[in-house]
Amino acid sequence: MPIEIRSRDFSITDAMREHIERRMRTAIDYLAIDRIYDVSRVVVLLGDLNGPRGLKNKFCCITAEVGHRTVAVKDIECNLHSAISCASHLFALEACRLARATSCPGIEIGGEAHGHPRTADHPDLSGATSNRWQN
Repeated sequence: MPIEIRSRDFSITDAMREHIERRMRTAIDYLAIDRIYDVSRVVVLLGDLNGPRGLKNKFCCITAEVGHRTVAVKDIECNLHSAISCASHLFALEACRLARATSCPGIEIGGEAHGHPRTADHPDLSGATSNRWQN
């Protein structure tokens, strides 16, 4: 899946592009653990809020289509690498939260449909509760 990278007021270096692609691959792999496979059209926007003044002003916005929904996150940090890392992590968490909170027909989520039985139906786990956890 191609990742569209945009920036405001500066050019993107090869190292920055590799960092973005690596972090987004990690975030999308994280979604695959939760059986969310319908990620498309990822746009990463980078920028500097205050110009060369320093401080905490570098931002990374990530917008992606996940199923029939749009997930958008933004993070502001002191440097772009930190902003990219934090925003990609927030993206994965937000996409998982959205998928769990809504029964969106466009988001494919694992479970019984994927051959994962419920705990009560599993012969090894049906009586897995211990007495020490019960009041």
